Amino acid sequence: MFRPAVLHMVAVRFAGTMLYRWLKAKTWRPRPHNVNHAIICNARPLDPFGFPSGHTLRAVAFTTVTIADYPQLAFLLTPFAFLVALSVSRMLLGLHYPSDLLAGAAIARISLVL
Repeated sequence: MFRPAVLHMVAVRFAGTMLYRWLKAKTWRPRPHNVNHAIICNARPLDPFGFPSGHTLRAVAFTTVTIADYPQLAFLLTPFAFLVALSVSRMLLGLHYPSDLLAGAAIARISLVL
């Protein structure tokens, strides 16, 4: 019963991760707190580069896949993905620029069709 949804999620995760890693390696865009030292970062980033946002990518991708297979969960998952995509806390922490978040959401949408 869950097998097609899980396989779809694995495929989207793989495609999204490949795009994410390629783009991150090509852009080397530093995180805001690394550029503006007045921003105090209270979270430990995984790496020094913030473009694109992996959190946003995964939230949008998995929400979209799940809703496609289980539309009854849209009322719960859509606000969750929206809040993660907004990631105001990630911006306030100095981890991302708004364009990092938009790029993460765009990669999620692209990875759905690959």
